[in-house]
Amino acid sequence: MKRIIGLLFVTPAIGLLLGCAAVEEVPDAAMWGSHTVFYVNGHPVSSDEFSWHYALVVEQMAEGAKLMPEWNDTIAGGPPEDISRQLEAWIKERNTKEYESIEEMMHDVSNSRLPEDLRRKQDAWIKYVSAREEKSTLELFETYGAEVAALGSLIWKIGLYTDALEAGHNVPEESVEAMVLSHLEGDREYYDLNKPDPDDLWLARRHHDSITLFIGRVGEDRYWREIRPLQIERNLISVFYTYPQSGDPTGDPTTEQERVAMNEAAYEDAVVEFTDDWDSDATVEQALEYIRQYVALSHELHAEIPNQPTVSR
Repeated sequence: MKRIIGLLFVTPAIGLLLGCAAVEEVPDAAMWGSHTVFYVNGHPVSSDEFSWHYALVVEQMAEGAKLMPEWNDTIAGGPPEDISRQLEAWIKERNTKEYESIEEMMHDVSNSRLPEDLRRKQDAWIKYVSAREEKSTLELFETYGAEVAALGSLIWKIGLYTDALEAGHNVPEESVEAMVLSHLEGDREYYDLNKPDPDDLWLARRHHDSITLFIGRVGEDRYWREIRPLQIERNLISVFYTYPQSGDPTGDPTTEQERVAMNEAAYEDAVVEFTDDWDSDATVEQALEYIRQYVALSHELHAEIPNQPTVSR
């Protein structure tokens, strides 16, 4: 469970579930079922897909209300010991390469067996960061409402995906298919074998519970046979776009500033069109304001928290 926590923490929370640019060429919208309620850059979003995102926010709000006292206690204790230098030294003892990014370094941390004292300190750091981030996110949900948050999430995610398709990538289709199958097998095994318990961190419980919620809405067979493979493929194409070398060894690496600009363009430049079936009061303007506040909050939190590993650049 702790390995998954590390990987989830360095993965952007919103930028991965994706859509498509050319409506007539993409069957995945129909795969979600029900009817189209809006389009992002020409990509249809069904009422089922929107409803699932809305339900996730509602679940997070309900669970967050229960966990608020725990988060407040964690935050009141102040930041834990900064172990970034200790982690960096421990890794470099085993690997002499210079890391090009924090993500690469954290991947090694997440997939290594840390000494017990470092593992406890890392868990304390993750718990503190999680409490700060989850409390602030819950407050945003309460300010804007679940429908606005769900709409903003989909505009951002699908906007990024359509941008990725428009930009193109050099990863062969068979490679994508192989990676989808590999990820799907791992996801299914992880879900079946790692039922979270009350002592697990909230981020891990939410990851597992979101799958359970989805299965409850569409059925287990359909989720693993149709929906999850589509989600994985969208995720991969998004990653290929923002981190070209992750899928294409010949691609030029992107800088952090470039990735920030890509994400900002994904929602700021998105063209959103509602259909007559859209029955929510949530507006594009509200959704964009929610995203901007979310992004500003994320930057603020990460700037305040000192316990982030530094790497050679």
